Amino acid sequence: MEAPKEIELWTAGGKIRCLRCQARSKRHGGQCGAPAIQGKRVCRNHGGLSRGPTTAAGRQRCAEVRTTHGQQTRAKRQRASELSTLFKLYAAILEIPYRMESPK
Repeated sequence: MEAPKEIELWTAGGKIRCLRCQARSKRHGGQCGAPAIQGKRVCRNHGGLSRGPTTAAGRQRCAEVRTTHGQQTRAKRQRASELSTLFKLYAAILEIPYRMESPK
């Protein structure tokens, strides 16, 4: 079972209380020990200083190529959805029970 996230962190010998970075390690699953940036949930090493795209062109570009897992674009997800609908239709026509299984 995974350990619960610690919310608070005491620094400077217990004199300063701050939020603890909520990022988790991919390797061992432990929580980052650094203090979070004020007003954010993560530290500077995990993107707390990131402001995101600041120009209208940058925001538009980000919206167009938004990815999931770094592998799927919006167009790929749309194509997969269309193919899934076709497979369901073919299964209904052929009276085959359709069940989509995830690859292992």
